[in-house]
Parts: sequence; C-alpha cells; structure tokens
Amino acid sequence: MFKCIPPEDAFLISEIDQRVYDLMTLNLSMEPTFIVETMGLQWASELTFAENIPVLIKQFKKERGLKPFKVIIFGPPIVGKTTLAKSICEAYGLVYISPETVAQSMIEDLTWRIQHWEVGETAALGVVSPEEEELGLGDDDEDLGEEEGVQEAAKQTLAILQSGRQLSEEELLGYLRQKMLNRDALNRGWVLDGYPTTQPQCAALFEKGEEQDSEAGEETAEEPFDEDVDLYNNVLRKMLPDIVVYLDATDDFVCEKAMRQPEGDSRLDEETILKRLSEFRAADTRETTPVNFFDELDIHPLVVTVKDHTDYSMKLPYAAVALRMGRPCRYGKLMALIEAAEKKEREELETLRAREEKVLKQLEAKLKEEREEKMEYWVIILILDIPDRWLCRNQT
Repeated sequence: MFKCIPPEDAFLISEIDQRVYDLMTLNLSMEPTFIVETMGLQWASELTFAENIPVLIKQFKKERGLKPFKVIIFGPPIVGKTTLAKSICEAYGLVYISPETVAQSMIEDLTWRIQHWEVGETAALGVVSPEEEELGLGDDDEDLGEEEGVQEAAKQTLAILQSGRQLSEEELLGYLRQKMLNRDALNRGWVLDGYPTTQPQCAALFEKGEEQDSEAGEETAEEPFDEDVDLYNNVLRKMLPDIVVYLDATDDFVCEKAMRQPEGDSRLDEETILKRLSEFRAADTRETTPVNFFDELDIHPLVVTVKDHTDYSMKLPYAAVALRMGRPCRYGKLMALIEAAEKKEREELETLRAREEKVLKQLEAKLKEEREEKMEYWVIILILDIPDRWLCRNQT
C-alpha cells in the first residue's frame, strides 16, 4: 500500500539517492507551444500532472471497482462488534478504528515521525552552497518555520498521549476524526467500532468544520438536489459511512453471553455489564438512538439480529454485512512480498527437513548402540555357557 511521506524522509528509502531525489522533486514548467499551435489536439485534461492526480485516482478507483468502504458498527456491549469489525477489515483491507486503539495508533505514528525528525534527515539533502544562496534556492525560512511548528505540535500531542491520563471527550473526538481523515483511511476505507454512542457525538464527529468536502479536481457524478444541499450542509460528506450496521440483541442474550466468558476480566463482571447495558439502552431509545442521525441522512442502518451464543467468530452477521458490501475487490500481494513469503516458506521447510534428518540420525545411532550392547551381552553369555557344556560332557 502506498503511503505519502514528507520530502525530507525520502532519503530513508535505500533506493533513493540524490539524483533520484532531484528528478522526483524537479519543478520544471513546460508548455508544448508548437504542438498546441500546429496540431490542434483535443486535450482530455489541460491541468498539470499534480493537479490532475485526484481525477486520475478517482477514475482508477471507478474503473476497477476499488470502493473505499466506510462502515460503522453499533450494538450493545460484548455483542461481538469488535470481532465483526476486525473480520470486515481483514476481508476488505479496511482500516480498523476504535476509541481503545486510536490513542496507541497515534502514539506509534507520532513516535515514528519524531524519531526521523530527530535523526536529521534534512542533512542528507546537502548544505546550501553560496551560489544557491545568491539564486535564492536556500531561502525556505517560511517553510522551515511551519515545519518546526508542526514538529512542536506533534511532540506536545505525543507527550499528552504517553502521559497515560484519560482522554477528554474533545481530545478523543479529535483523534478519531484525524484518523478517519488520514490519507490511508480515505483511500482504503475504515471500520469504526464503539463510537459514537450518542447523537451529539455523531454531529460533532461528522461536522464539516474547516475541512474541504472533496479533493481538488474531483467532480460529483450527479448534481445534488436543493434539499440534499440543505441536508448535508453541516456534515463532511467524505467522512460519512456507506454502511451503518446495528447488531440487535436482547438483554438476556447479553447477560448470558457475559456469563459464558472466561473469568478474570473486570469488564465482564455482572455489575459492570448491567451498568454498561443500562447506559446503552438509555441512549438507544427511539428518539435518542445515534442511528437516527444517519437515517436522516438517507443512510439507513443494516439491522442484524445476534442470537447464537456459539457463533464466536460472528460468521452469520459477517455474511449479512458482506452481502450488502459485495465481493471484496483488492489487489494481490506485491511480488516482493510474495517472493519474501516463498523464501521464508522454503527456509522453514529446509529447517524442518534438517531437523528431521538430525532426529533420524540420532535415532539410528541410538538403535545401533543398543544393538551393539545386546551383541556384547549375548557374546558374554555364550562364552560363560561353553565351559559348563564341556564339563557336563566330560562327566558323562
């Protein structure tokens, strides 16, 4: 999967040297004047390559059916939301997002970025020569100031996350929103598990804010109606889910499933489960359920009834969701990954064979040793038995 990295991180890739970096970052403006004036071509796009990339990405996804599904899963506690969410992510290659994992994911990402910043990758770009200074090529004070501001903000955020304190509602919402608007999540799609739980949280999470609702150069397939414009006026449409899954289960089912769980987890004791279930039912009435927020936006929920205690892998709910989503459309592994997997498999097979041969040789040596010991024993017995036989013959 492709990933967008800052220019200063380019030299962390072994295949990129100074020449390749210069070619990749070259900003050469070319105008095909002769071709335009003499050949009268009909251009499919007069935009530059960089400006045309969003359009090409959209066409690429459309032609190959690469739809980045966005899924939200609602339901009472311990009904199986996380199991279902991870199954969908594994099958469709989506990004898993939840309040429990978003903080750790942010810590890992920020730690990676800060470590590379501290290494000082910009030194690999070379020192600006006096000639370049005269030409103004080394005058990037404004960009440097902005970059330092981004680094300082990242360090502050990492310190907050690593402090271990409980995240506030506003901080959690901001991190979830940042994760959902990440380039990787937008391109691959995501599954949101366990959040939001109330209508105000839905409104805050999908609020339009200062974000742009579409990439530059993208065009909508059809013009929206006036009422649709009013309907989506306060929400960020590119964040809205394609499928809202509601796992429906009775209180008796939830309590019985909790009793079937292994002991030792404080989250599964009777008092905690009853409290969580009571809070969920209070926020899930006909008037206050968060599903209504999406229902008003014409995103009607897929209600799946869960009533099988033995379906630990959530196969039946997954089948219902997969029927709505359709067949997964994903590219196979890259050749490098395939070759690495095959090499690893060959090495494991060779190791197993070597181990079997070693065990077989040890067994043969042990059997041979036992056989030799038995031969020596019988030889001694025969030697001791011969004089007795001769003595008996002489007496007779």
